[in-house]
Amino acid sequence: MAQSTGVLYATADRTLYRVEPDGGAKILHRFSKRVRFLHASRDGSLLVLEGQHLYKIRDSRWTEILLPPEPWDQRTLAFDEDQKGVLWLAMWARGLYRYENDRWARFAVRPDLADIGPRMMVHDRQGRMWLHYFHRPLVLVDGKTVRSFDDKDGPRIGDIGIIYAQSADILFGGDLGLARYDGQRFQTLRSTQYPILSRIQGIVQTARGDTWLSGITGIIRVSTKELDRAFDHPGYGLHFQVLDYRDGLPGLAQQDSYLHTAIATDDGKLWFITNHGLAWIDPDHLVHNRLPPPVSIRSLTVNDREYPFPSDLVLPNGVSNLRIDYDAPSLSVPERVRFRYRLEGVDNGWVDPGDRRQAFYTKLGPGEYRFRVIAANNDGVWNGKGATLSFFVPPTFVQTKWFAFLCVLAGLAVLWLLYSLRLRQVAARIRGRMEERLSERERIARELHDTLLQGFQGLVLRFQSVADRLPAGEPTHQMMEEVLERADEIIVEGRDRVRNLRTRDDDDDFSNVLAGVAEKLVPASTIAFRITSEGAPRAIHAVVRDEISKIGQEAIFNAVQHAEAKSIEVAIAYKLSELRVIIRDNGKGIDPQILVHGGREGHYGLIGMRERAQQIRAAFTLSSRPGAGTEIVLTVPAAIAFTDKRNAWFSWRHNLIEEG
Repeated sequence: MAQSTGVLYATADRTLYRVEPDGGAKILHRFSKRVRFLHASRDGSLLVLEGQHLYKIRDSRWTEILLPPEPWDQRTLAFDEDQKGVLWLAMWARGLYRYENDRWARFAVRPDLADIGPRMMVHDRQGRMWLHYFHRPLVLVDGKTVRSFDDKDGPRIGDIGIIYAQSADILFGGDLGLARYDGQRFQTLRSTQYPILSRIQGIVQTARGDTWLSGITGIIRVSTKELDRAFDHPGYGLHFQVLDYRDGLPGLAQQDSYLHTAIATDDGKLWFITNHGLAWIDPDHLVHNRLPPPVSIRSLTVNDREYPFPSDLVLPNGVSNLRIDYDAPSLSVPERVRFRYRLEGVDNGWVDPGDRRQAFYTKLGPGEYRFRVIAANNDGVWNGKGATLSFFVPPTFVQTKWFAFLCVLAGLAVLWLLYSLRLRQVAARIRGRMEERLSERERIARELHDTLLQGFQGLVLRFQSVADRLPAGEPTHQMMEEVLERADEIIVEGRDRVRNLRTRDDDDDFSNVLAGVAEKLVPASTIAFRITSEGAPRAIHAVVRDEISKIGQEAIFNAVQHAEAKSIEVAIAYKLSELRVIIRDNGKGIDPQILVHGGREGHYGLIGMRERAQQIRAAFTLSSRPGAGTEIVLTVPAAIAFTDKRNAWFSWRHNLIEEG
């Protein structure tokens, strides 16, 4: 503690010392019990709490102030004096007391805190009292108003180690950073972002505009304006100076004392209590190093190969891990030089390695890189220009665009092969089903020929023998002849049907088949009919030929009977990958509602065409507008439509055929 007579301190061996001007220490008194508190009163006296006795010392006169008449088997936690000179005492499990008019009186902060003593008690310049309890929220007593601050609206710095109330803004130091209360709210600088602010136990601000902090990392000096800027702008890069063992500081800040471990005396010196003793510093006589350290890149190491003092390097192909060594010599305190570096294209911002003089990078891809490093001396003067290193990592073959292109081509080839195999597999399955249909048709043809037609032929012969016995002039003979003629026609028609059922692949031009269908339906005198063919005709599977013929028959019939068309055109295209048949007319078109619903109720022509197309896995599209005619496009994959296999591999242009 500081007093007008000098700096006084008490040690664990119950001795009171005064620091002499020459730096020595003079023994003032030896106590019989441990000194718990020293306090310089506003009236110039010294208050000493020794064991269970409180003494007031002034002009070498010792006066005992009797403590509250309570059991003293518990600890005294805190002692302070407010702006009016009133003494305050906090006792464990006894609560809070105030000394006024030569007597102690209990002070009830709140009913729930009546018998609980705070471990830290500080009065600020506004006369408010700050109380810090064990495992309870921070409490502010402002006259008759009592306010608590929990984890949501409090300082959020863990266990509070010091409360500094000698400025307009109240500062709080703790395990996890530094907090400020501006009268309305708390603002926090957490140690996760500013590691130097860990476990702050001492705070003092000077008239020079500096804030000095004593913590686990040493003594930190920062401009008060700089500190305010960091509080007001989260994420701000705080500029500071650290003094530690390298500057002669004995140990680190005394931890968990809940007392002021940093004070300023009238002569401008700052005193700090550490775990190894007492230290002081004179801010007015600090030597400031204004020379920024020169920065250089000493080497780059790749795969155990070192490139000393590198410049514009081209590294071996495929390099992914490297180490860069840099340095910045300083004759003042070389171990205090701090660095920042970044590798453009890799680091989003500056990397702060502290005083480490190496940078490591792994998993680098091919490309051009530029490494920058800057440094600051022991007093925080930065060399902003720093040093740079450019290097190029050539790609290996597998990292080139050509390799990626080849991979894409190989992938497409594999997909095309799988697609083709799948298409051939499905097409073979469909063709197998069509062969089953042909076999069934042949079986039915045989049954019709061997049973029905032969039986019917036998009956005709019998009826013919009966007719031959009748006189030629009788009416019955004439009727029998007419019936027999009709029977002959039915037998011929039945044989034609049986022959159609037994028909296999038709090598004729399919246009002739559709032309024959149109010949039966289109009146040549009133409707113009034209059929065209593109490509060399190919043999079409019998089932496909029959289904397309039925679809064409229905389309031509609709054009003649319903569309009132004057012109019908059929186009057949034999392509490498498909068979395409287009039937268009210039009739009155189809009602849009019929197209939406897929047909007219009670009429199944459109539905039948779609079902026949589905049977042969053909794509069926119908487009029509009122007054603009109708167009039907039927597309059958080559692997299904044609009986030859020479062009099945070209069907990759079509979507994979889905099985029904």
